[in-house]
Amino acid sequence: MPQILQLTSLDDYKASVTNLLYSLVDSGYIKADDYADQYTRLYFDAQVQLKKLQSRDEKEAERLKKEKNGDDEIANARYYTEYGRGGINSGSTITNYAALLMPFYDKNTAVPKFFSQLLKSRDHATLMNIAMLMMKNNRLFPDSLLEYIAADDKYRSVLYTKLKTLKKEERFPSKYKTQEMMARSVMVSSRSFEKIGDINLIGKTYVALKNLTGNVYFFKYKLQKQDDWLMGMSGIQPQNLSEINTSNIIVNMANKKFKADESELEQSEKKLKQMLLTKRKSAAQFYNARTNFFDFF
Repeated sequence: MPQILQLTSLDDYKASVTNLLYSLVDSGYIKADDYADQYTRLYFDAQVQLKKLQSRDEKEAERLKKEKNGDDEIANARYYTEYGRGGINSGSTITNYAALLMPFYDKNTAVPKFFSQLLKSRDHATLMNIAMLMMKNNRLFPDSLLEYIAADDKYRSVLYTKLKTLKKEERFPSKYKTQEMMARSVMVSSRSFEKIGDINLIGKTYVALKNLTGNVYFFKYKLQKQDDWLMGMSGIQPQNLSEINTSNIIVNMANKKFKADESELEQSEKKLKQMLLTKRKSAAQFYNARTNFFDFF
């Protein structure tokens, strides 16, 4: 370094070398001065990634417009466009470029403009990564950005975890700082569903076992609006209802339908008892011997 950066002129090496550069900068092994002569190339590549992001945003906006207008082809198809494939970990490439450009924020007026354009995206993963990067470097951004991210079930718990890592959890939007909201997010983010059509709270119960004490929340969800309700649960949240966590000790989204002859709450409680039994060595072998023990009851 910096001679190895010359390999970025070759497409076969560009991504690997740029990712290496990001890792070295993020870990503090090298400083901005060590790659300052590469600024122009990095900024150009970052602009290319920004254009790709903006294109995906436009396609997603068009998809949502068609869905809202009742386009049957769109409404009946599961969401699996390029926009959503990366999920929680998407947006890493442009985030790496943003991190490499951050040291030049006060040195080149083009960099703040680049970040301003990034913050106009609607991609939750990218926005979350950029918000954390700006917060880490004491750069200002509107609180509405965190509100937008926290409003999405898939990203709410991840956002809280990232803020807590930075010791900035007080910035987490109070509107979504409830056990129900956090348990719901932990459950949804545990699976790689393209989209959740609908989700509702059924109830909650208190669990008091050895090393397992707190609240478990029961939900019902649909992958698409026309589907049957499926069973879900998430916990364990703290006994004190004013406290939250991102625990995934008890999480279930097993595509199990509710039976018609028993209440949803009763079925959920039965499923919870089954899952708690698997936490005991004496019962775990019994249930795990089945290829799909979640459907045993």
